[in-house]
Amino acid sequence: MAIDTLESEERQVYRDLSNEEAEQALLGALLVNNRAFDRVCGLLAADDFYDPAHQRIFDAIARKIGQGEQADPVTLAAEFRDDPELARDGGAAYLVELAGNIVTVVNAPDYARTIADLSRRRRLVLAGYDAIAAAADQTRPVIETVGATLADLERLAESRKARTGDAVLADLLDAWRGEPVIYSTGFPTIDAALGGGLIPGEVLGLLAHDKAGKTMLAASISHALNAAGIWHAYAALEMGGSQIERRHIARDLGIATTRLRGRIGSDVVAAVGRYRVERKSHVLYLDLPGATVEELRAEIVAAKAQRKVTGIVIDYWQLITGGSDRETQEAHLSRVANWISTLAKRLGLWVILLAQMNDEGTAPAYCKRGLNRAVDHLLILHREDGAETAWLSLKRSRHMPPVDIGGPNDPVLRMRFPGPYFEDIGTSSNGGAV
Repeated sequence: MAIDTLESEERQVYRDLSNEEAEQALLGALLVNNRAFDRVCGLLAADDFYDPAHQRIFDAIARKIGQGEQADPVTLAAEFRDDPELARDGGAAYLVELAGNIVTVVNAPDYARTIADLSRRRRLVLAGYDAIAAAADQTRPVIETVGATLADLERLAESRKARTGDAVLADLLDAWRGEPVIYSTGFPTIDAALGGGLIPGEVLGLLAHDKAGKTMLAASISHALNAAGIWHAYAALEMGGSQIERRHIARDLGIATTRLRGRIGSDVVAAVGRYRVERKSHVLYLDLPGATVEELRAEIVAAKAQRKVTGIVIDYWQLITGGSDRETQEAHLSRVANWISTLAKRLGLWVILLAQMNDEGTAPAYCKRGLNRAVDHLLILHREDGAETAWLSLKRSRHMPPVDIGGPNDPVLRMRFPGPYFEDIGTSSNGGAV
């Protein structure tokens, strides 16, 4: 939606999402010390400035520095001699006034983030008005409207991509000086193979054949995350949140799952009531049988916004629907996998994406291609029919070497009851355990 189409009240909402002092302070820092540009060029662009004159000044600074020239009030004055917008602000004298603002290179990124944040908020306002207009169009299916709106909102979550090598290095140093953001799966053998655990922005593909225990392992990881107080979502596309929670109750209270089905005894109801008061609750179940891509997108974005979830378990990949009649199942699932990878990076979420292998124990063609290209790590769970133990193999990873985590004669996981659930028993498995 164009700004000039807004009503007066709507324009006021838009105008209020600006900070002239921050824009002036940042431009002043850049005019005085061009080295500050490396720290901010990846955080915002010229069109993030609210004031059109400020947009042109920032663009001119970027152009001068990109040409290897000095950008200061003197070199920029000639460019803006006939600029009516700048003339209204004082012309060349305004550039000198901006340079008089005392802002250090260290503080410049903070101003840049403020300006970029306000810019996204303004775009969010416009997207909201677009959504209102789209919702009024009853000729279009509402789920398509919701999907298109959420896709626009996802793009607003992205930061600017263009950064100099020095700016990237500076950001890396800032991150390394702080505490790394990483979440333990609760399984030391898996954490070791992944380089520490689950990292925001990365997707872990978990493959297993039918009945091997992929949901059991995912639920066991979810249980560990919940116990550690880590908010996360669990998209239950097959089993459902109530069945997974029933396993957790059985595990924590030592009650056979058969006692949690059908007619429940009063003693069990009382025990579960006490358990509910005492237990931690940091998992958000998304019961979405037969969910489409659009429905899953809506739930994940809402979970991130409302519950501040750190990541999501999706159980499982092949159950996500929403493909068009014009695309094959392979093309649809490949598109879904790539969308999940993009979403994880845009929203800063870790994702565990479960996928089912065929009866022969190998991945279908689309599974090999779709997941291989989309995920950051591809982990395969191996368990023989009826066996209580299992092992894993990190088949592929963008960051870690492939490794067997245990083996047929050296299991690292054991199924335990009541539950059931997996526990980590690996201590020295082919370099994959800790």
